[in-house]
Amino acid sequence: MEEMEEMEEDVFIGKALRQSEKPYKWAMYGEWEPLKEFYKKKPDEVVRQLSTNNDTVLHVVAVAGHNEVLQFLIDLIKEPNKLLCAFTTGNSYGNTILHEMAASGNLEATVILMSEENKVKEKYRSYKSMLEIQNSLGETPLYRAAAFGHTNLVKYLASQVKLQPQQQDIEQQDIEKLQEEAMEYHFNRNHDNLSILQIAVISQHFGLSLSLSLSLSLL
Repeated sequence: MEEMEEMEEDVFIGKALRQSEKPYKWAMYGEWEPLKEFYKKKPDEVVRQLSTNNDTVLHVVAVAGHNEVLQFLIDLIKEPNKLLCAFTTGNSYGNTILHEMAASGNLEATVILMSEENKVKEKYRSYKSMLEIQNSLGETPLYRAAAFGHTNLVKYLASQVKLQPQQQDIEQQDIEKLQEEAMEYHFNRNHDNLSILQIAVISQHFGLSLSLSLSLSLL
């Protein structure tokens, strides 16, 4: 019980909606088999609101870090437009599934999610990557990963920052400039203009702050 209360305080998971009390309880207490059975019978519920903070079950599972359940739930979403909705929908704090993974530091789950995103990109060429979506504070998932001190996840997400296809048929020097600009998009949050380096220092993630400092000096 204490662990659940701590998780709720840290990541602001909302209370259960009346119609979602059972799956919410299963998710919060790690009772994955009944949860999987519930959503297997009602796959449309995967993308629907589960808590008072507008979390879906994918948000909650992302926080819990149970990769097999995450993959199971994503596989239940057969329609590309619903997959798009699942990946881009934010909760009451504007956090997408990827924002929650960035906070939890689950690298393996993040790799799974980014791989699944490619299915959406194949269908929707103008799709805005999860990496580019900012939460209510103006934080991208990369920024949020830095705020929580997840060095390996920061490096992975940074490696996934890529130019859009229509930007790739230009001169090499312009590509390099655009790539720098694409990275700079993640370096500050809009709420208070706090830089990614500053948030790493404030959060006392000094190893990460040194790594970021060296990386920024190369841009």
